[in-house]
Parts: sequence; structure tokens; C-alpha cells
Amino acid sequence: MPRAAGAAASGRRHSVGGVGEAVAFLGREGVRRLALEVATSRLLERVPGGGAATRAESHGHAVTVAAWAAALADRAGADARAAHLGGLLHDVGKLVMPGIFPREALEAIAAEAPCGGVPCAREREAFGIDHAAVGAALGETWGLDPDAVAAVRDHHGPRAGGRVSRCVQAADAVARLLAGHDADHGLLARALAELGLERSVLE
Repeated sequence: MPRAAGAAASGRRHSVGGVGEAVAFLGREGVRRLALEVATSRLLERVPGGGAATRAESHGHAVTVAAWAAALADRAGADARAAHLGGLLHDVGKLVMPGIFPREALEAIAAEAPCGGVPCAREREAFGIDHAAVGAALGETWGLDPDAVAAVRDHHGPRAGGRVSRCVQAADAVARLLAGHDADHGLLARALAELGLERSVLE
């Protein structure tokens, strides 16, 4: 599982002789996913503030979540395309909120509660909306797959709009753990259980 989920985010190299060979190596689905990841990177580049390092970290996290979400979806018989897209865009609301709300207040919330549902609760208390809801609203505006939109909306739980949402919830927790950060272990356990997967699938 780690090899399947981490290929896009691991930096593993494979020499290819041209575009045709690259397409043959990646496959159609791999090319589609890579195109989405490049588009996400370009979206991040247009976001003001935060600095290149922050944007690179956000993109790296998004790609890792997307890869794990798609791999979990494959294992659980869920829609891997929607899971990959939901994973790529799950935190897109965080990129938009500084253009709407005071950056200092957002940074204070992030410092107080860096992960899980707590920052969403703090955002709702302060602004009446959280980054998950903002991201989902954007997804709806863009006409994205409804399962991917639900995954963006529900990625911090505790509810989930379906199996794709659970894949993204679990993938977000895994990506945080791989990066050495705290994660919501309870949400991870519930997501895996509802997908019918054992925690050993992550090994």
C-alpha cells in the first residue's frame, strides 16, 4: 500500500525517453492524476502571501493525501477518481480564507489548533464558516464531482458524506502522521472501519 499510495509524492524517479513512453509508464489514469496535480500547483502559485515554502508544503500535503485517498478507495471499492480529486483540494478553503478574513486571526487559530476538527470549530466561532465549508462551496461553484465536494466538506469529520469522504479523512490523517505531525486517530479509526479496512492496510 505505501508504494501504491506514495508514488506521486515520494519523488521516485524513472527515466523515460519521451512523452509517449511517459504516458505508457504512467497509464491514462496516472496522466490524468498528474495533470490535476500540476493544475493544483498552479492554483497554489496564484494565492497571495504565505511564501513559496508554504505553498510547496501545502502542495506536497495535497498530493500525498490525494495519493493515499485514491489507494484507499481502490482497496475499499470506492471511487478512486473522486477520492484523488477530493484529496488534492481538501484544504483549498485555507487558501481562500486569508483573502476574506483577517490573516492574524487565522494564524492564531492555526497556532492554537493545527489539526483535526478543532480549527474548524474555531473558524466557525470566529467567522461563521470554516475552511472545509469554504472549499466545498468553491468545489460546487466549479461543478466538481459531488463526492469530491463532500470529501472536501467533511475531511475533518466527524460526519462523512460517503465512502469517498472516509477515504480522504483517513488519507489526511496518514499524511499528517507521515510528516511527523499530530493527527486525529479516532477519526482515522472510524474512517477505516466504515471502509471495511484494517489499520494494517497502512503498513
